Amino acid sequence: MKTYFLFTFSIIVLFFSCKKDESQPNNIPIIPIKTGNSWTTIDSNFQVENGKSLKITYTVTIGDSIQINGQKGFKKYYSAKKDHAFIINNDSEGNLISIGGISNTDTLTTKPSIMYKKKAKKDESWISEILSYDSKTFKSFNLTTKLTKTDTIIKTKIGDFKCNVYMDTSYSAEINYHYISIGTGEIKYEKFKNGILVYNKTLTSYILK
Repeated sequence: MKTYFLFTFSIIVLFFSCKKDESQPNNIPIIPIKTGNSWTTIDSNFQVENGKSLKITYTVTIGDSIQINGQKGFKKYYSAKKDHAFIINNDSEGNLISIGGISNTDTLTTKPSIMYKKKAKKDESWISEILSYDSKTFKSFNLTTKLTKTDTIIKTKIGDFKCNVYMDTSYSAEINYHYISIGTGEIKYEKFKNGILVYNKTLTSYILK
């Protein structure tokens, strides 16, 4: 088990680089999906009434596996209460796929849909069926994702990461950028609305089983 944490003591410095190694085997997924994996981020929301940013610590956790319509997936929890989960997995090509969502009150399944392609070429785009969860209900919508860059270095307090940059336009006037390091996960996320940064998050620690 690998565990990476952000240490605040000045005498301890931990640097970890997830730069892509060409010698890595091809079976390394773009985002490893396995029970017990987790990613903790500091999230900054700039859309607050007093004009100040709101920062919170947030953890995404991969839970137990589940079978949906004969398709194996894993529960991805955003909430500490674990009252609902998105069902995701890695396919045989190492891509991240969405399968559905499940909660105590609602379940929605979809055909396996690629969220992030591991071997996409620069400027390649695709449409995937993604789920949202609101008012205890899952809804599906089509999302267009485009790989814009393949060699962006993101510097964090736990190291420097070489990332693919995926852009999607989920809603009107909103553009999202996902900085993903192959074999590690999402290192940084930015949301722009009308050209203004309104939300971002940065990885501070993670656990890969």
